[in-house]
Amino acid sequence: KIAQELSDLVSYCQATTFVGFDHSRENAKHYEMSSFAEKRAMKFCKEDHQKFIRYNKRQMSRIYPAGGRIDSSNYDPVPLWCVGSQLVALNYQTPCREMQLNQGLFQINGGCGYVLKPEFLTRDDLPFNPLGPFEVKKELKIKIISGHQLPFSNEKALKTERSLYVQLRVSGVEDDNAREKTKTVKNNGFNPVWNDELTAKLRVPELALISLNVFSGDSLLAQFTLPFYSVQQGYRSVHLQNKFSEPLPYSTLFVHVAISNE
Repeated sequence: KIAQELSDLVSYCQATTFVGFDHSRENAKHYEMSSFAEKRAMKFCKEDHQKFIRYNKRQMSRIYPAGGRIDSSNYDPVPLWCVGSQLVALNYQTPCREMQLNQGLFQINGGCGYVLKPEFLTRDDLPFNPLGPFEVKKELKIKIISGHQLPFSNEKALKTERSLYVQLRVSGVEDDNAREKTKTVKNNGFNPVWNDELTAKLRVPELALISLNVFSGDSLLAQFTLPFYSVQQGYRSVHLQNKFSEPLPYSTLFVHVAISNE
């Protein structure tokens, strides 16, 4: 038997069946939360994004991977974050880009697991359309100067030729999604030098995630992801992580970062 007094202390959300956005607006309580399969949620992001945003300003939504993902693959969480979904569940056991984005976002705020949404996703007086149109607000320039003690993908790669390059990738609203890469440096993972400047123009910087990825051919060797507003300007040493978002001791990129208003 459950003590009602104890239950009242730990129950913050009440699960409820989602009937429709109009029904929720007229009848639902702020503490009621509905769950959505990824396919249905992605459809809302494309076809009913405004209603989905208004719903997420009043209530909480939980998104979960499709049952057909028997390989534990993941879907892209960014479109759902862009409409304000609070709980976007992923398969944590899979070392993929989607999990790297998740780990990058939630490392801020002390890594406590909670990140405050932008005001335009919480306030009714600030309308927002994730499909645009937008004007460019920020320009990010990252000069990839050099790398230090970059890892190999496997033991076999120790004896094969490597072509190392760094990719700058932006994930956010569709108009901000972009990628650019440096030239390649062959057979030097100890101290490769690029001196290449990569540029990205951001329209909704509040939702942008910045990734620096080190590749050898098509193989991801190391990466680091963080929200745009966590990026610091000036000369920086970026401590890299593996595909599981675990630290790679001694593996770094030396970069120079400049951010300007457009």
